[in-house]
Amino acid sequence: MNDALRRSAAHVFIDQIDGGELLEDSHVLERGDTADECVFDRMAGFVGGVDDSWREVPYDTGRAVLNMLMSGTLARFQDITWIFSHSGGTVPILAERVKALGGNIPRMKQAAPRGIDHELKRLYYETANGAWRPNLAALLGYVPVSQVMFGTDYPYVTVGANLEGLRAYGLSGADLNAIQYENAARVIPAMRL
Repeated sequence: MNDALRRSAAHVFIDQIDGGELLEDSHVLERGDTADECVFDRMAGFVGGVDDSWREVPYDTGRAVLNMLMSGTLARFQDITWIFSHSGGTVPILAERVKALGGNIPRMKQAAPRGIDHELKRLYYETANGAWRPNLAALLGYVPVSQVMFGTDYPYVTVGANLEGLRAYGLSGADLNAIQYENAARVIPAMRL
């Protein structure tokens, strides 16, 4: 482990671990799991023994949106109605961070000349495996209900589980109806009953 490891009493700050060492294999943890131990992990690395594809699953939607944003794809294709799964994944949670960091990157101004919020808030987000309270709170804190559509990750997450999550969130009847049907029918007229 490099000199980025700093100890103060029983507290540990990890900036990075060298040589591919995994945090859980690190000698930092050898003292055991005690109440007086505090570890602050700032990008120490991945957990070992986890399939690479599983590491990606929770981030895939956010990564796709960010790639399209930074490549200028969203700005170039303003007439396309984009719909992204998983309540936007990390998008609503990281949008302000991306905006703050992106303000310092000249390429971002070229990729999103109308602004990052303009590009991300015009997208539609569906609730497949993202109809849980924290996901919905982040999403609906970033975009209006008009940008949210019902979705499922069936067979991985059932239609019922997605509906239950939406209902448990406490949306008004009008907002629930908009998410379950009206927004999709507006965007995809062929879906109108």
